[in-house]
Amino acid sequence: MAALLLIGGVVTVIVLTTRDGTPTASTSRPTANDEHVPTPTRKPTAKPTTAQNTGGEEAVKAVAQAYADAVARKDAAAAKALVCRQRDTGAMYEVFEKEPNPKFVVGKVTMFSQTSATVQMKIEGGSSEGVPHSYIYEGNSWCVEY
Repeated sequence: MAALLLIGGVVTVIVLTTRDGTPTASTSRPTANDEHVPTPTRKPTAKPTTAQNTGGEEAVKAVAQAYADAVARKDAAAAKALVCRQRDTGAMYEVFEKEPNPKFVVGKVTMFSQTSATVQMKIEGGSSEGVPHSYIYEGNSWCVEY
């Protein structure tokens, strides 16, 4: 559960400290000693902002499940392939890389627009409702934002 809270911290820090989602030199990753994890402040939009067909919640959830599966089986190549611009394996992979046999539950999808969403990710058997994991529609597919 603590590791999922760390993911939420990474997501929030990156969103709040960068303009385009790319970490800057001043962005730092949370450590095991971090206790306060801020919550995202974006609110869902009532109507889609574009007529673009992005597949909606089902498409986002499918990518989230594929990413969770890649993290669980420690498949760095598959995880990296699902991260936007394939720049790295993503924060969730890095947090759980050394965990033996993590199992994830892909939960509720919240659409902020036709091209931006979060998915509640939690550890199977955990007591929390999970942490939001960000996804964006880039090019012609959904990808893990970080």
